[in-house]
Amino acid sequence: MLTLLYVVLIGLPSLAQFQLCNSPTSTSLNDIHFFDADLGLAVGDSGVIIRSADGGLNWDIVLDIDSITFKKVDFFDTLNAIAVGSDLFITNDGGLTWTGNSKPNHYVDISILN
Repeated sequence: MLTLLYVVLIGLPSLAQFQLCNSPTSTSLNDIHFFDADLGLAVGDSGVIIRSADGGLNWDIVLDIDSITFKKVDFFDTLNAIAVGSDLFITNDGGLTWTGNSKPNHYVDISILN
């Protein structure tokens, strides 16, 4: 039994799919979601939304608004996504541009996003 456990633990690092990448922001990020193997979004403090189109190897800042905080991000499909927190923003072009629906001092119920 111990031998099997040892073999499994030795083999686990080869299954890892993580790679260190540089973030274009020093802001704390609160959530990340990938629609598929390539398209991903991450959101955080200071109203930051970053986007990757290459599986997370490279990221671009697509929104940066100091007065808000994003807690969650999710895709509906490849073009439509939502970012919520102290504000609610939506995109319909895969995360390239975002439109806000300001809710000052009220956090949007993020329990709808899993």
